[in-house]
Amino acid sequence: MPTRPVLGLLVLVTLTIAAPQLVVAGTINVSGSLTFTGGSSGSLSLVGDREFTLNAGTSARDAFVGPFEACGSIPCPPGRPISVNAVDVGGSFIAVRGTLDGVTFPSASCGPPDCLSLAMIFNGNPVIAPPSNVASVVALTNPVTLEFGLFVNQFSPENLVASAEATVVLEKANFSLPPNCPLIGDCWSFVSVTYDLSPVPEPTTLLLWGTTMAGLGLVRWRRRRQN
Repeated sequence: MPTRPVLGLLVLVTLTIAAPQLVVAGTINVSGSLTFTGGSSGSLSLVGDREFTLNAGTSARDAFVGPFEACGSIPCPPGRPISVNAVDVGGSFIAVRGTLDGVTFPSASCGPPDCLSLAMIFNGNPVIAPPSNVASVVALTNPVTLEFGLFVNQFSPENLVASAEATVVLEKANFSLPPNCPLIGDCWSFVSVTYDLSPVPEPTTLLLWGTTMAGLGLVRWRRRRQN
């Protein structure tokens, strides 16, 4: 059939583009999540290229969490902007367990050559506290930018790459605080914030998808023309 050479060419191009690509040293494409609950404690879980995994708890030490600072101790009235920014660096991570390039790192509280340390900075537009009559618990989401650094044995910095989204969970405050919150339930208290990380599509993946779609479109056009 006339379309076979086209399909053969499509398969050839697809296989060529999909060939394994070398991972650039110093860059790790990651996915996972970082969650802070009341009091700035929480958990971190990441996976990525080069056999990278990292799991840790977090403490309030060395951490700044915008939503907790905004509504953690004093409730937020409806309409108040709530920062989604956060800074979490080395000392705030506890019980770190990780792997990279086939090497296992048992803890952050250790000496070389067994340590991983991490610095994470999230920045984005604030979310807005909703009216108090919408629900008892709300989840507010905004995209955030991410600056991400991983240090192996306090040296050898690795650049971690991901796209990120912040989800702030609030609940109605169980106390009043005049003048902004004259009645119980008028305002919002911080419950948690989660930063969900997704891998950034590689140029090769995007090119593969585009080439495949173009090839399929060409096949459909030829069939339509024959009919």
